[in-house]
Amino acid sequence: MNARDEIVDAMEGRRAELPPPAVFTSTATVSQMDSSGCSWPEANFDPQKMVGLSLEMNRRFGFGSVRLPFSISVEAKVHGCEVAEGKKDTPPLVLSSPYAGKGALSDVPDLMPVDEFLSSGWVASVL
Repeated sequence: MNARDEIVDAMEGRRAELPPPAVFTSTATVSQMDSSGCSWPEANFDPQKMVGLSLEMNRRFGFGSVRLPFSISVEAKVHGCEVAEGKKDTPPLVLSSPYAGKGALSDVPDLMPVDEFLSSGWVASVL
């Protein structure tokens, strides 16, 4: 059985000897970046490099799942946080928030409309 069949069986509720391997946090390593030719920080923002790096987990290890984006900073950036792009061996990092130190969540304005969020810079690159 291949990884695709394992995932389809799991999604259709069929029991397997073992569940298909999947990684739900970032799977990107420097060695995967080297072998795929797709490295951070570019692979965090360029859709083609993002796909190339995310598929490396399957190519190298046969995992049937891929994980992207590689950082949870995508949403933070869209909502006004200052984000450092990171380096090849360092993921993006939230540096500051416009909401820091302002108190309760009631201080946070209404969220932007979904269409605006989905078409915003980094989010649009991921999609």
